[in-house]
Amino acid sequence: MERSGRRQFLTTVAAGGVVATAGCSIPLLGDGGSNDGQQGARDWAQLRGTAGMTGQSSAGGPGPEATQQFTAEFRNGINVGNTAPLIGADGIYGVGKAAEPYDTEPPTFGAYAFKCSREDGREMWRREIAIREGQENLGFFTEPPRACLGPEGLYVYWLEDKGRGNGYLDHVERRSRADGSVQWSRSIETWDVNTRQPVVRGDTLFVLMDGALRAFATADGSDRWTSERFRYYQRAPSVGRNVVAVYNQGFGESDEDVTMQLTAFDRSDGSERWSVPTPDTRGAAMLPSVADGTIFVAEGFGISLLGGIRGEIPARRIRALDGSDGSEQWSYTYVDASEDPTMAGGTTSVAVDSDTVYAGLFYPTASQILGPDASSADRDRLEDSVYTGRNLLALDRADGSLKWDAQIGTAAQVWPYLVVDDTNLYAKFGLGDEAEGAQTRWYVIEKADGAIRGSFGADAEIDQARVFGVADGALFEHTGGGVRVWE
Repeated sequence: MERSGRRQFLTTVAAGGVVATAGCSIPLLGDGGSNDGQQGARDWAQLRGTAGMTGQSSAGGPGPEATQQFTAEFRNGINVGNTAPLIGADGIYGVGKAAEPYDTEPPTFGAYAFKCSREDGREMWRREIAIREGQENLGFFTEPPRACLGPEGLYVYWLEDKGRGNGYLDHVERRSRADGSVQWSRSIETWDVNTRQPVVRGDTLFVLMDGALRAFATADGSDRWTSERFRYYQRAPSVGRNVVAVYNQGFGESDEDVTMQLTAFDRSDGSERWSVPTPDTRGAAMLPSVADGTIFVAEGFGISLLGGIRGEIPARRIRALDGSDGSEQWSYTYVDASEDPTMAGGTTSVAVDSDTVYAGLFYPTASQILGPDASSADRDRLEDSVYTGRNLLALDRADGSLKWDAQIGTAAQVWPYLVVDDTNLYAKFGLGDEAEGAQTRWYVIEKADGAIRGSFGADAEIDQARVFGVADGALFEHTGGGVRVWE
């Protein structure tokens, strides 16, 4: 029986009104109105499918009856970061650090690039990105490499520690899809210790590196432009037809008072078009989505801040901003009835197709806040404050009005990111609650009306934080050491 003291889901909308209407199937466009930002029907080539980070697949995925087919294993390669599967019509691609450096004598440190078969997962090639022997090289490869897939090749970004306090080298390279050989490479000195996901759109590669947004020609790696230096807070740039959107904490000393803002850079030359302040919300999955001339932002608290005590909780909104000047086109507030800062949650990203914006909500359970050793009495006392409402929303892209809402699973535990295709919305539900037992699976939802078609994957061990992709009738899940395929 549901407790009467539990909070109920409240929604308000600042433009349009709350409506219940079925969507219609409209042919999907690229995220800039053309196909230069959109993968092909058999591809999932970027972190979120498109360069604009819309989570949109141009081909249908599996139904709720999907089963595990095989796993393409990355031999002695591991990627512990929240990276996406890279799927091309010709194969499954990936990059990873050496998983077992001490299995050899002397120890071997470094990373590899991989290509596996789409048909059965067998290895087609494995190439060294960089390998060094000896314990003295323990830290030279500081983080797993990152990559994205383009028509001409596999684009890899990795960071090298020069050692002895001498800074770092950012490496960017293009590798042949046929055999993994290096076609061009660039090295840039830096003091930035974080690697970010590269993004390809058209004939340009975009990377957040060395405190700036940089653009390279995909043909030969030559510089197109470099933005002014700024303090970016985003795992990958969101690249639209005319602008590149990045969350950040300001440009230089003049912006020391900036806690968080969204900046739109001109895609042609990297100049700043505009910046608008945003609430100081954080989370590793924080990404705006750029579709046509609009930037969609989700203001909430990411999964990395579960139970974080904060002095003030801002309104949790999904907003549409005009890409030309940053003005607000509409705003939808999703908010629960409590202002208790321990309940910080919501979402920091959305999925977007031709007519709808989708959001999945994540709020902590009592056990996640208190920890596995908490008593049942303590959990029961906090249970009255735990959010238990609808955890999926679909908004009209034109005016922000509510099309439908729905609930999957037993709690608001929808992990980033959502994926939408021509018929379905795909959501990963993962209740990482030791008190109630693990519940992790993918849900398939009718995108027109929010009807839950079913779920799959409950019998598999799934890392809740892993990104997945949908292409050519299959769902591809990054497992850290490979890509698992569901059809």
